[in-house]
Amino acid sequence: KHEEEGEPGEALLYLSIPGFVVFALLGLIKLRLGYKTRSASMKKDAICSLTGAALSLCVAIGNLLVRVSSSWWWFDAACALVASLGLLLFGLHDLWNNAAKGHSWWRARFWGTPGRQRQR
Repeated sequence: KHEEEGEPGEALLYLSIPGFVVFALLGLIKLRLGYKTRSASMKKDAICSLTGAALSLCVAIGNLLVRVSSSWWWFDAACALVASLGLLLFGLHDLWNNAAKGHSWWRARFWGTPGRQRQR
């Protein structure tokens, strides 16, 4: 029989807390670089890293809440749903803004290489 040492979910804390720290630091660095270089891609990547940090934090908090009462089993899943909805809305907003600027991302030619025309 295999017995685990430590409390149930202890490994989650060992993974989620450092994950939060690393993702948060990377996200903040990317955000700063994105603003300094005026890179929309770097800023968007920073948002993804900061969302990862928030999810890691939710896992840690959820783990601690479940230790207090098992009725909190849903907490980290709810955080993931909120984060997913937030990223979906962020992405839709970005697509809408690009369309308003005349970027026809829904057309095949948008995804082609600039300056090159297709051979027929």
